[in-house]
Amino acid sequence: MWQAAVGSFGGELMDDAEEEVLFDDERGQRAAALLAQFREEADMPAYDRSAAQQSFQAGRLGIMLDSSAFLARLEDGVGDRFDLRVASFPVADRENGWLPTGGSGVVMLTDDEARQEAAWRYMTFAAGPEGAAIVVRNSGYAPTNQRAADDPQFLGDFYAENPNHQATRDQVAFLGPWFAYPGERGVRVTDTIMSSLRDVLDTDADPAETLDALADTVRGELAR
Repeated sequence: MWQAAVGSFGGELMDDAEEEVLFDDERGQRAAALLAQFREEADMPAYDRSAAQQSFQAGRLGIMLDSSAFLARLEDGVGDRFDLRVASFPVADRENGWLPTGGSGVVMLTDDEARQEAAWRYMTFAAGPEGAAIVVRNSGYAPTNQRAADDPQFLGDFYAENPNHQATRDQVAFLGPWFAYPGERGVRVTDTIMSSLRDVLDTDADPAETLDALADTVRGELAR
């Protein structure tokens, strides 16, 4: 959520050399202020993902921001209890804004020629239009194959019949890389950010002051 919020305003988490933290600049401050706005105007509690999904499916949470990977599962969970509708993540900066993407990769490790041939057949299938269509239909991911997205044989008709999935396809132009903080303390940094930003959602912590202090903490962690 934090990467998407910063990216939607056209901000970056670190510079290209991964030497300087950037998320506390003006664009990051706007993202932090948005989180505070969720708290102040919507009275939004700081759910974790599991609790949010359960509350949403039960009809107790009106809007939920989450990965499109959960869309098919969410539709099954909601069933016919209410009319579920999906919109693309708002991008404030239409020229420089971006949204983080995660995904999967396939790697061939065998030296055996017969196994290499079999692995390659699978890899080309998985990356091709038929494999991409299977992934989209069963998850909600954006298609990784353009032919799969456009050809009625694969997903063209699927999007027409499943408008909730169209939202993911519509935001492909804004998709960027998932950012991982460098070094051995990268995971610890991510946990620190999550904990600090939770204070913005859960308490009356000032978003600007919280973000400034967080950035200093992250700089110290990455410098170790």
